[in-house]
This record gives sequence, C-alpha cells and structure tokens, in this order.
Amino acid sequence: MKRDERIHNRRNRRGWNAYRRWCGEEQPGIDPGRFEAYVAHLAVTHASRPKDMCELLYGLAAALRERDPAGDHLWVERAVRAVWMASPARKLSDGPGRGATSRRRRVRLLVEEWPAPIRAAWAAARGTGRRRLSLRDHAEEDNPARKWSAKTVDLREQDMGLYLAFCRSASLPLAVTPEQVEAYLAAKAGKGCSAATLTSTAINLAMMARALWPDEDWGWLRDHAFELEEEAEEAPKARRKAERMRSVTELRDLARGLMVRAETTGRTRRAAALYQKGLIILMLTHHPVRRRNLHELRLGEAPDDAITGGFIDRLPRGGFSLMWLNTKNGDSRVEPLADGMIEPMERWLAFWRPTLVTEESGDALWLSACPGYFGSPLTPNGLTECVMGITEQEFGLGLGPHLFRDVAATAIVDHAPEQADLIPRLLGHRDPRSCEPYIQQASTVAAARSLEELIEQRIEDGLTAHERVERAALFGRLEKRR
Repeated sequence: MKRDERIHNRRNRRGWNAYRRWCGEEQPGIDPGRFEAYVAHLAVTHASRPKDMCELLYGLAAALRERDPAGDHLWVERAVRAVWMASPARKLSDGPGRGATSRRRRVRLLVEEWPAPIRAAWAAARGTGRRRLSLRDHAEEDNPARKWSAKTVDLREQDMGLYLAFCRSASLPLAVTPEQVEAYLAAKAGKGCSAATLTSTAINLAMMARALWPDEDWGWLRDHAFELEEEAEEAPKARRKAERMRSVTELRDLARGLMVRAETTGRTRRAAALYQKGLIILMLTHHPVRRRNLHELRLGEAPDDAITGGFIDRLPRGGFSLMWLNTKNGDSRVEPLADGMIEPMERWLAFWRPTLVTEESGDALWLSACPGYFGSPLTPNGLTECVMGITEQEFGLGLGPHLFRDVAATAIVDHAPEQADLIPRLLGHRDPRSCEPYIQQASTVAAARSLEELIEQRIEDGLTAHERVERAALFGRLEKRR
C-alpha cells in the first residue's frame, strides 16, 4: 500500500498501516463498530503480545490525529485507553496504585476517591463526553489538559492524588492554597527530596491546578515554582557523576572477574546470579543501550508483526544479532553482538541461565535470583540494583546502567576524538549536538588528570632518593591494605 505522507511518526504509521491491511482498503474509514471488530481481531492475533496490540492501537489513534487534526477522534482515544486499562500488559494490579500493596500503604488518592467537585472539574478539563476541539475552538477555550497524552494524564492524576492524600492525612481541606502547598513541599523536603524534585512537584501541581480551575489566578504558585527552580540551580548536585565515572577497561575487568569467580564457585544459584551481573556489566560496556531496552531483551527472533521489545537471536554462521524494535526516539535498532560478548553469552545460555530457569522465566534473557521471585524475568529496578550494588562494592560509588552511556562516549572522546561523530549513532541519538556534553565532560576529566600528573611529577622531582624509597614502601602498604 502507498505510504500516507501526512503521517510522519513511525509508530503512528505502523498503527495506521496495520489497520489498512486489516480493512483491505487504501483509505479506510473508522467508526465504533469497525473499531470494535478490529480490537477483537488484534486480541486473537496478538494474544501472546498484548503490549504490541496496545502499541498498534495507540499508533492508530495518533495517526488519525496526524491525518485530520480537526476531526472528531476523541472517542477513539478513549476507546484505546479503555483497552489499555483492561490489558494484561499492565501490571497485575487493577491499575496504577490499585494493587494490594498500594491499598495497604496508600500514599495517594485515586481519581475515583477525589471529592465530587474536583472529579467534575477534571472531567470538564479533559473534555470527557465532548468532541475533540479544533484549532478554532482552542482560541475560545484553551485548557492545556485537552492536549495531554494518556501518559501525561496518568502522571498529572498521580501528582494531584499525592497532594490530596497529604491534605487528608494532615486533616486539611482538599484544596490548593498557599499554606497547604508550602506544608506539602516542606513534608517532601523532610523526606529527603532534592531541590530539583521539589521544583518539579510545584510545577506539576501548578499545571494541574490551572487545568482544574482555569478561571482562578495561579500566578502565586507559578512564581513559587520559579523561586524553587532558581534555588535548585544554585544547590549542589546530589549526583556526583564525575566521581562515579570509571574507564571501560576497569568495568570490563570487573565483569570478567565476576564471571571467573562464578566459574570457580560451582554451579549454584548464587554463582549464576554472580555470572549474570558480570555479563550485564560487560554487555553495557559493549552495547550501552538504555535500561528499558536492555531489560526487554528476549531469546529468539522477533515476530513479523511485532512493533515493540528487544530480541537476541543466533546467527546461522555463529554469533548473535541484537534487535530493538522501539528505542526512545521511536526508531528500531539492529546490530551484531560484539565479538567480546559471544563466548560469555554462549556460556550464559548453555550453562548458567538454565540454573535459574523456572516456569515463570519465559524467554527473558535476564532472570531474578531473589527469594520469592526466583526465575521470574528481572525487573528494570532489579537490573539497576544488580549493577549499582556490585559497582558500589568494588569502586565505593555505584554506577547505574545509564551512566555506562557516559562511560562509552567519554572513552571515544578520550581515545579517538576524531571519531566523536560516532557517539550519536552509538547512543541512539538523532541530534549530533547530543555528543557535546560528553566532549565537554571528557575534556574536564582529561584536564583534571593532566593536573594530577603535573603535580605528581613536581613532587617526584623534589624528593631525594631516600624519600622516594620510603614513599614507594608507603604506597605498597596502602595497596596491600586495600
């Protein structure tokens, strides 16, 4: 079928083309009956991949907006959202904050628990029951909530729910006032939230208040958010990235050391978990992808109609191929597994992974070894804990999976600055300017290293022969103590 030039986003184009193939028409129409039949069709063909089904539906809804911005497609968005809410691709609870654990430690009010006036204001802000506003309508009634995506709506509901829960727990009226907002931010600061987090909280609360009550003046809340933003810029950064940075060589040595320790321990679950930690670190040094993409790797070839997920598949002549169908910028990514990863990966799949496999494992590449979750696919937070824990134990300061991207980019600038244009391709960035922070960071680290070497050389030149011997002996004792 001929490509629709009005659809520019790749995910939206996939959703539209899948719908066109099902209809068998070049320019198909859409109505509630046909949409319901299409959802039933996807429920059968994507029974084992509900996330792909929802991605196709979200892409279809967004494609309709691209093709006809002034059209009445709000009913499609609501229908797609209803499918997602009922999809098994969501968490096993009944929705965000509705699981058994959340009910035991409820920290926010869900929308259905909001007071009736606030629920009514939220429904009016979102335009529930009304057609999607055209550009002409926006000139008369411009509520920002009408433009928010489904994910943004969920986040805004969470922000307001947290605030209302605080008010209820403090026996305060469920309203947005300067005194209550100040108390809410003070309570969050008392829990250790950084200045940047407080700024984000105030900004999000201001956006939600403006959407709920557009006729009121929220300048005081906006000004307070700007004041917090200025304080956050002046506050010291909580994350000391430069101190946590390590070279690629150090990290690969750590990874190989962990795998060697596992091999000499014996085939136990603990040894398999240790080997997996080493393999994950080694993987991140060769393929510095984002945590989500690393977490979603599955064994086998990607299905023809899959639009999300990551897959690692054996090549006929040896080695493996890596495929990510949906990266952060919406592009797909295919590359061969690095040569230094092939042998460790073969060992993991043939010897160590079967040690952790249970009925819940499925085709996930990474598996949990924690009691109560043994053999289940490793969660994104579990993956972060694996990497952070072992690097903190080795280096004193932990490295998260995302920091490996900085390590890889800095290594290129350090050792091959003429190839800095490869950084966007390595990290999956579209804009070449994205490599500028890494170049600046690498230059800063190199300058500090040169200063240390210069001072060291000056000290060395000023020592006598006897002082050099004593200094070497002292360093030797310190090294043994480490």
